[in-house]
Amino acid sequence: MFAADARASAGFDGAVAAIRSRLTAECGAERYARLSPGEVMARLSPGELDALGTGFVRFELSAPAWVHVVIPAVKKGDPFWLESRGFKRDETGGWMIGGGGYETWSRRFEAGRVGLGVPSLSAEPDVYSVVITADGPGRPVPRVSHPAPEKLVLAKVAENGPIHADSGRRAEKVPSRFLGATLIRGLNARKQAGRLFRVYRLTEHPASPFPDQVMLTWTGEPATTQTIRWRTAASVTRGCAAFAPAAAAFDPAAAARVESGITVLSTPDVANDPVVHLHTVELRGLKPGGTCAYAVGDGSPGGWTQPKTFRREGKPHPHRQGRRRAAAPRVCHAQTHRRGRGDRRVAASGPHRGGRHRRPRPENPPPRLRHRPPHPHRPEICELNAPLRGGPKPRPFHEVSPRPRPAIRPCPAGASQKAAG
Repeated sequence: MFAADARASAGFDGAVAAIRSRLTAECGAERYARLSPGEVMARLSPGELDALGTGFVRFELSAPAWVHVVIPAVKKGDPFWLESRGFKRDETGGWMIGGGGYETWSRRFEAGRVGLGVPSLSAEPDVYSVVITADGPGRPVPRVSHPAPEKLVLAKVAENGPIHADSGRRAEKVPSRFLGATLIRGLNARKQAGRLFRVYRLTEHPASPFPDQVMLTWTGEPATTQTIRWRTAASVTRGCAAFAPAAAAFDPAAAARVESGITVLSTPDVANDPVVHLHTVELRGLKPGGTCAYAVGDGSPGGWTQPKTFRREGKPHPHRQGRRRAAAPRVCHAQTHRRGRGDRRVAASGPHRGGRHRRPRPENPPPRLRHRPPHPHRPEICELNAPLRGGPKPRPFHEVSPRPRPAIRPCPAGASQKAAG
């Protein structure tokens, strides 16, 4: 059964991919990107509509039961299959999930296999969850088995309980008649599984045969090299850059040329620009401090950009020319010890690697004390700061004797008169 469910899930994804391929082939990617949801629906065949309306969620019922689909209250005609398959909107009360309103659509199913459709063709609303209740009062609660896809989670409806299998949204408000019922938590990760609307996007600046997005950068020594990059359409298979020392007139046809390397950039979801070519050229052997003129293109007379100039760094950096500066000793911050207001850092390389020759630390260092002014109402905090590395317990502030001041001895009268004279 699990193998059959896996094949069914793969079959659903394959059916959606086949519909996208058919619409792209019939309309073209650029026209397909401009279709409205109604136009997309009008181009689907009855078989495709049936696959989209029954293959997204599947499970097995052991007895007749009511199936309730809990979807966001604000929706744009999605899911499209609810009314056509006989689901009715429940008016008895709504849900509050993640701060948003949800509503219930219900229908009775017989025992056996049940299939439900995609939540949306545009992947805008959240994925729905499914609640299963008994066929009527006094009827046995049906057993739900073999949910597909396999990551669907079976649980019970509860206040403030999670409503999806892969998100943190919880049900703040639940209609009382659904409490304790079987819940099939939806998978928000599969929101895009049935997307047929806005599959492609359009860019306002597609690439053209003429170079654009010209950028200057460096991959080598800035004083003697210069890297130039630009973009063209995929139809351009050759690129080059012409450069020469800046002068009054610059002719790309007479200047030195360097062929570019090409990188293919593919974005299939961009309908009007799915593949572009990125060109890269590195100019070498330039004069330090000089000014160069350059232009890029495909080498044809009319395929060059307007000449531009750039100026090089004054002189090469000594450490970028193969010279290596003596490595500074690496500092191990784990072995950094504070000494008063300064730091003593122990080098982790060289003769003192690992701090094996550090000055031994005394086992019971004397406390470092700082006086605090007495507090008028809280004598318990009028204490000296505790020592940082153990030591005797500090005494309260009022028990600490102040440092004795030297006695002031009176000056002899004769000495003062002599000093005055």
